[in-house]
Amino acid sequence: MYKALILLPFLLFLFACQQIKKVDQPSEKSQDKTTTYYFIRHAEKELQGGNPDLTEEGKQHAKKWGSYFTNKNLDAIYSTDYNRTQQTAQIIADQLNLSVTSYNPNDSYTENFKQNTHHKNVLVVGHSNTIPDFANTIIGEHKFSDISEDDYDQLITITIKDSTVTSSIATINN
Repeated sequence: MYKALILLPFLLFLFACQQIKKVDQPSEKSQDKTTTYYFIRHAEKELQGGNPDLTEEGKQHAKKWGSYFTNKNLDAIYSTDYNRTQQTAQIIADQLNLSVTSYNPNDSYTENFKQNTHHKNVLVVGHSNTIPDFANTIIGEHKFSDISEDDYDQLITITIKDSTVTSSIATINN
């Protein structure tokens, strides 16, 4: 009986330590295991030239996109390697203190891209035809069509949680 009384406080102490340890460690449920991709087309571009720059209107539009993404907790920004997409992405990146990574629109959803963006919030800036193609590749179906040449406000969002993929398209009036 005497030994049990001595062991009781020790066991209570161990039990309390175990409870504290469990509280300090984030649970599997509380960790965000979601990958979210946001797809936008570059902002308004000059109408002449093979690799045109953004117009002043386009630069302002890109700044508005930056404001939109301020609360999205972006981890990365990807852009094709054209002036108009790089400029759109860089204006947004500057507002969010991020860098821009180039990607090839003809080889976009690679194993390397998947690995580098796994469980992250990622903005992808592309073109009226490459953005829908990229999004369709991720979801594995032809859901999104080319974006109209005069439309700079479409936002495609794809969320991957575990093996569930959801997607949506919205018009964001910046």
